[in-house]
Amino acid sequence: MTLYDLAAPLYGIWAALVETRAHRAAAQVVAMHPGHHLLEVAVGPSLQFGMSPPVFHFLRVVGIDLSMPMLKRARRHLTSSQAWLCQADARALPFGPESFDAVLNCFMIDLLSEGDIPVVLQEFSRVLRSGGRLVLLTMAEQKPAFQWLWMALYRRAPFLVGGCRPLDAGAWLRKLGWKVEQENLVSQMGFRSMLTVAQPPPSVLA
Repeated sequence: MTLYDLAAPLYGIWAALVETRAHRAAAQVVAMHPGHHLLEVAVGPSLQFGMSPPVFHFLRVVGIDLSMPMLKRARRHLTSSQAWLCQADARALPFGPESFDAVLNCFMIDLLSEGDIPVVLQEFSRVLRSGGRLVLLTMAEQKPAFQWLWMALYRRAPFLVGGCRPLDAGAWLRKLGWKVEQENLVSQMGFRSMLTVAQPPPSVLA
């Protein structure tokens, strides 16, 4: 059983306190780039677009999560017949190349090891169609005192901060050849999130 299996009943409380503003910002971006197929990776306790108007821009919405308890909670909130949920690992997505017009990933990349980050980003680029977009939410660098405290806990007892740490997603994407279109800082209750929008590397689009 993973940390997020255990945290499933409580994760929604944390998200409501510090992540809802960032989720709304991500929803607005996705709504600006409608398509046919949307993949949400790491849905957590509720599929973002299984319950919100932007889903109607898409013929199919697929949500995946590695944690079965998270998926069970997400299914309780699912209100759209256009959305499907399944258990899957972001490091090996069970979809063919160019299957989706958009990939949404909220607060997962910043949990990964440095070795897994490029693997997951490669999987995102593989399943995106030409002209598709990746919409990422990550933990941003915090104000100095909060950053120091968070990182001290992360180094000594990472489970106390959910295994999450600030991550420069834009830098990772640029390093791997993605075209970063947008980077917006979103703050809620003093917690800073980064919204990043990017297109896959040209070699993937070719």
